Amino acid sequence: MSEVQFVRQDDHEVRFAHRLGSEVVWTAGLVAFCYFGYRSALVSPFSRWFYGVFGLVAAAIGLANMLWRYQLTLDVRSRTWTRRTGFWPRALTRAGTFDDLDGLILAIEIRSTGRNVKYPVWVIRLSIKRESHSDSIAEFTNERKAYQRFESLVKTLRLDAIDRTGDRERRLPWHAVERPLVSQVARVGSRSARIAAVPTLPPGSAIHVSDVQPNTSIVLPARGFSRHAVVPILIASFFVVFGAISWRNSTLLEGSPPDITYILVPAAFALIGAGLILLIVEASISRDEIQNRGERIVFGRRLFGLRLRKSLEKRFIEEIAVKPAPTFDVGFLPERSQSAAIHHHVFVRSQHELLHVGGNLTPDEQEWLRGTLMSWLTG
Repeated sequence: MSEVQFVRQDDHEVRFAHRLGSEVVWTAGLVAFCYFGYRSALVSPFSRWFYGVFGLVAAAIGLANMLWRYQLTLDVRSRTWTRRTGFWPRALTRAGTFDDLDGLILAIEIRSTGRNVKYPVWVIRLSIKRESHSDSIAEFTNERKAYQRFESLVKTLRLDAIDRTGDRERRLPWHAVERPLVSQVARVGSRSARIAAVPTLPPGSAIHVSDVQPNTSIVLPARGFSRHAVVPILIASFFVVFGAISWRNSTLLEGSPPDITYILVPAAFALIGAGLILLIVEASISRDEIQNRGERIVFGRRLFGLRLRKSLEKRFIEEIAVKPAPTFDVGFLPERSQSAAIHHHVFVRSQHELLHVGGNLTPDEQEWLRGTLMSWLTG
């Protein structure tokens, strides 16, 4: 959870503050549990002493949460900011102008809910000059929503946008945010010059390029089987086995014919599991296709004979880059580093859509794909 949460926004200010959350509910529950444990006649003197101490500690933590103050106010009209931190009633106040602010930061952090479960969080931070710590003002598990909120705050506050979601920091002035790439790439007049701008495909690559006018298409190699598919396959296999055994047992019942429910429900379980396994296998052997169609770039994939497509208008594309794309990671091996759940993809972002492609490509192939998509913007 971020240090402060959004409170309100109007024409002249944006306000964030620390809010009491679920930790207060947990604290109240612990205090109540310790109280009844302490009053119980069934516990020993040592247990009563333990409940008493534990209950007092829980109460102290809850009281500290209620007295803690963390408020951040950004005045857009006067270009000033105010921050109050500390325990009531002696919270410390610090104020300054927007000249003291370095900008807004968007970064990825890998969080963990257990030893082998990791997930990515996109965090927006306010960076203050001459301060090593930056205030976390928003957190998202949805990447597209994180970018939308990030760009909205940058334009509202008119601060530099500092994007740290890639391998390198990318800094933009506020007025350059949401500027399409087409306006940044110089247009080339002749077709021969446009062809020369397309990078050369790395030798030995399995990428197939079809330059049949008026459209050019790129077919990427199959993604292959990923270790992230192990858990869904195990769950699907359980459905299949459970459904098959239940159906078999229902047909072996003696006496009257079995109720139709005892046949349909196991069959449904088995079909759902088998369908999920087939979907995972089909996804691992299918190939992504990218097409240059006039004013649009079309991203597609064929699953079970059906062509799934998503089209992006070139004039709305804001970023094409090779970036790490964190994924939800469930591991069975002991202790992994935070980078274990991060794989590089070609990242394509427009005003309304966000796509990751080429996650199974080599670094040279990803750079080639990025350069080719960039050349298509002017083609």
